[in-house]
Amino acid sequence: MVSSQSGRRSRRWKAMHDLSPRDPHAGALPYGKLNLRRNPFGELEADDWAALALPAVDLDDVARRLREPGFRVQFVGPSGSGKTTHLLALQARLPEARYARCDSGRPLAKAAILLLDEARGFPRGGGSCALGVHEKIAGCAMTVELGAVPLDRLDLIVRSRVERFRRGDGPVPEVCLSRLGALLERHGGDLRLVFAELYEDIQDAAM
Repeated sequence: MVSSQSGRRSRRWKAMHDLSPRDPHAGALPYGKLNLRRNPFGELEADDWAALALPAVDLDDVARRLREPGFRVQFVGPSGSGKTTHLLALQARLPEARYARCDSGRPLAKAAILLLDEARGFPRGGGSCALGVHEKIAGCAMTVELGAVPLDRLDLIVRSRVERFRRGDGPVPEVCLSRLGALLERHGGDLRLVFAELYEDIQDAAM
């Protein structure tokens, strides 16, 4: 796959949000010639998060335990390490749970189970919660530490995303290991930034 041009890098994040699956203009892009239904590296729907998550822990067990009153689990790691992926995959398993970003400025919704991204502490009320944090918080019954993603795991994640949005039989875009290795080195393991570049690669190839 041809790597994205440097002149396009400043608009990668805007492109990821402007051409999310909910964008009515997204379907106008000719992904068909790539044998894809959409760009695999854009924003995902809840069912996609659940299907594509390669969790570091048994999320079915975590979901079961979150239904116990007062259970607390934290996913700890740097930006792009998979905290949001784990929380959204839990949301797909827990219809009664509510996901929220604590840095959004919006008040937290009331729910029996809260899934809080970019959390700095526990929510009020003492209910069950799963937190995405950069530093450990004392008082959690379970801590899942998320580190840098190795190259072989990133390769599996990328292949899974492409297969998820395959249109039909035949070849689909592939990303070579050298490209993925270069992206990991450039972005220090931040998968959001890695996917932003891959998103732009697909956009360029689809035009």
